[in-house]
Amino acid sequence: MAELARWQWDDMGTWRDFAEQYQAQMEAAFQRRDKSVEVTIPPFGTFKMDVVNMTQTTLQGRNPGYEREIRRQVRKIDLGYFLLGFEGEIHASDSVVDSIEDERVLDSLAEALRRIVDDPEDFAHRSINLSEDEYRETIGSSEEAQQFLEEAGFEKVKEGPQCFLIFMQEQVDSLSQAEKEVKACLERLRKRNSGNESNKVVEAESNSMPLREASDQDPTKIDQASVLPARAASFQGDKPTSVEINIVLPSGKTQLLVLPGDATLESLLEEVKAAVPGLRLPLLSSVVEEKVQDSEAASTNEASPPSNAVSNAPSNAVASNQRNDKGKGKRERKNKGGKNSDGKGGKQNAAKSGYDGKRSDAGEAADSPQSEQLLGRAPLLDFALASEPGLWLGRACPEQCTVRDASEEVMSMPRYKSGKAMELPTAVDEDGEPGFPPLPTYDEASPPKLVAVEDFESAFVTRLQMGLLRLRDLSAVAPLLDWEKPELLKIVHGRTRSLLEGSCDAWCQAARCTVEDELLCSRALLLRIHGGRSLADRLQVCRELLPAEKRDGRKATLEVDRGEDFLTHACTGLMKLSVEELRRPLEVRFKGELAEDHGGPRRDFFGMLGSRLPVDLNQLWRRLPKGSLAPVPDLVAEGSPKDARAGLDDVDAAYRACGRACGLAAKYGDVLGEELAGFFLHQVARDDTVGLDELQQQIAETEGAEDFRASQVVRKQSVEETGIKGLTLSRTITGTAVEVDLVPGGRNVPVTDDNKEEWLQLHLHDKLYGSLRKATDAFRLGVLDIFGGARRTCPLLVLLLPFELAKIWAGSAVSREAVCSWREVSTVSEEVKSQAAWFWEIMEEADDAYRARVLKFTTGVHRLGHLGLQAFEIQPADGSDESLPRAMTCANMLQMPRYTSKESLEKQLRKAVECCEGFQIL
Repeated sequence: MAELARWQWDDMGTWRDFAEQYQAQMEAAFQRRDKSVEVTIPPFGTFKMDVVNMTQTTLQGRNPGYEREIRRQVRKIDLGYFLLGFEGEIHASDSVVDSIEDERVLDSLAEALRRIVDDPEDFAHRSINLSEDEYRETIGSSEEAQQFLEEAGFEKVKEGPQCFLIFMQEQVDSLSQAEKEVKACLERLRKRNSGNESNKVVEAESNSMPLREASDQDPTKIDQASVLPARAASFQGDKPTSVEINIVLPSGKTQLLVLPGDATLESLLEEVKAAVPGLRLPLLSSVVEEKVQDSEAASTNEASPPSNAVSNAPSNAVASNQRNDKGKGKRERKNKGGKNSDGKGGKQNAAKSGYDGKRSDAGEAADSPQSEQLLGRAPLLDFALASEPGLWLGRACPEQCTVRDASEEVMSMPRYKSGKAMELPTAVDEDGEPGFPPLPTYDEASPPKLVAVEDFESAFVTRLQMGLLRLRDLSAVAPLLDWEKPELLKIVHGRTRSLLEGSCDAWCQAARCTVEDELLCSRALLLRIHGGRSLADRLQVCRELLPAEKRDGRKATLEVDRGEDFLTHACTGLMKLSVEELRRPLEVRFKGELAEDHGGPRRDFFGMLGSRLPVDLNQLWRRLPKGSLAPVPDLVAEGSPKDARAGLDDVDAAYRACGRACGLAAKYGDVLGEELAGFFLHQVARDDTVGLDELQQQIAETEGAEDFRASQVVRKQSVEETGIKGLTLSRTITGTAVEVDLVPGGRNVPVTDDNKEEWLQLHLHDKLYGSLRKATDAFRLGVLDIFGGARRTCPLLVLLLPFELAKIWAGSAVSREAVCSWREVSTVSEEVKSQAAWFWEIMEEADDAYRARVLKFTTGVHRLGHLGLQAFEIQPADGSDESLPRAMTCANMLQMPRYTSKESLEKQLRKAVECCEGFQIL
């Protein structure tokens, strides 16, 4: 039984969870029966948390002495509740929604919340009239349901005999979480009621039924195939037919597991559970190998089973015998998360944390001699990262696997078809970026390492109750967990946000892990949980993981001029903003224009920036033959004059400003209207590990299929036939006379039939990737300034594929089909119904270019976002046939006089579109 406590604070009637890193600190103080604890929450201040009277008092920061309520909500839950294939109940709960036993009430709650979340701009959905037929017998008759909505931020208003619940807050993120909780509660209630009905009919049979096994058709599993790139290994030549892993059972015995050649973590965990009957939650960790002092001690250890009831570590003699059987000289792999080879946890810098440095609360228990027995050992990081969907086990865990082909021979060097090697960060390279392991190699002197199997249930429950459950723990058993449970999602999302905003150092110290490892595990979990969902859903997750915008009323303001210096103002303004300022709401002001930014000026700003990029920064960006944009080679950019860098001193800053603009556009759902080259975004979001087939496809997409480097002819015919005889393994950078070697001394190595494919791959890779590395790194830094993390841990770069990034930034043209969708989401006033019909006729008859100008006039953008328009209004305005129509771009509203003919409307609309630029009062 797990007791899951959540600490919350009262935000003017709405109960909000403390961030994940402070949950553990609060719970530790409560369990020690302290009267109070001081908690520092950057940048808000230091607070005294009175866990007896349940109050929070500001000590330092805004409004010292200010006091508000806090509370501790507890749910007592069977562990099986979180596991696929098992049933578990919430036996006791302080949450109001868990006390509702009427399916009709929960259905009504879920529907009311869904309407607001799906369409937050429709204020009719924000008001619930408890006296109406729709709600009278459900929410209106349930005090618990009304209390739940009030805690979620609704206000109760009485008008005579009627009573309303109204949600007045601008942001609806909290309601999305509330909706998930209601749906989860409804599902549990339906299962319980269904189970009760079946018990009445077949009580005897139900008592003897086995536990439900997870199957391929389990609705809780997510289909990743539609959106995720292929992650399974592809080989040239022989394919692996088996993957072998030696495990050490809790009894101390060893067992060889033989898995299919395409084995993943899911298949391994199922085999482990089959090898240990009754084991529901296995932990895969490293074998404890202590030095054997003498032969007598070794024989004693061999005869005695391990005594550690929590870790169930295998005996020293078993491990030693395995080493003697397999050979010596194993290379110990240092692991930044969990333990090093000496068994000690890595040091953490707590200077930036909310802890006072003298006492780390929950960290005290973690550092005590009994901490391993209390909290359990850490799972191997390799296996935790292997939870990424579809990732091949031989690639994820090379040091623990032996891969064999059909002839039972050990495969010493897997090679991947088309060069599509797996991305698997497991270390940190010299630049501080997560690095990649080499391809697995095998020899008799370095046999695969043993893997200890332990029962993880006790440690999992303990860490869950103490608020110290790591993402690493969740990743290592991710295929066994039910990710539809909102409690698990809350932990993953809350922890990831804290890690990205840099406020989790002290928590990581208490939990005995590192920020880097937790972020890498977050990557694997986000892909598993959300990778198979729609682009819109994944983008929404990325926005939910952004650091919370500050609520002090201040904004990040950009003031720009529409004139020739627009891009200079935009880029210099973006680079003047600190990362902290970029986390505030963005407000754009155009000089000399009367407009408050409620979305329209901001959308106009991003559209202008995209259109001016290839014109004003044409010495940093180039238009490719197929129309997309890519940076010029680094050597060309570095030779550009300073006045061609948008007012910035160095080239890197100019590219970083562009990255910040793209990051902000993704944050707010706006478009730039320019498509960035696929190979460039591949390097931004992934890496530069690309095979020859993909390189040829990319050169065809950017330069055209007629480019001879994109054809198979150059690979199949001789160098004489293709005309490349006389070339060397070097390349002249486009736009310069600089020749670079593709291999050491390459300009002296001629291209032959034997090395022509190597030349082609090196040539294309340098052209599309190597020559743009500095520009790519700077642009990526700009995106990371907005979304946080690193290349392999930033949610935007993890959850979106490169072509999807290109799509959300470029938008789409206003085609005839788009006009039909535009019309479907429109609301038209009865007073201008005839004029609206003429307007749609004009739009259908126009070409894409004119439609784009009308769209920009009415909404602020000239291209549609990936979701299209979500709402549009046509309203009446005063005036005659000689009056111009007007637009409110923030509200996507077109206001037009009651024109007497279609011709008058078309004439005045064209005049307004062509003559009116900027925000003015007409």
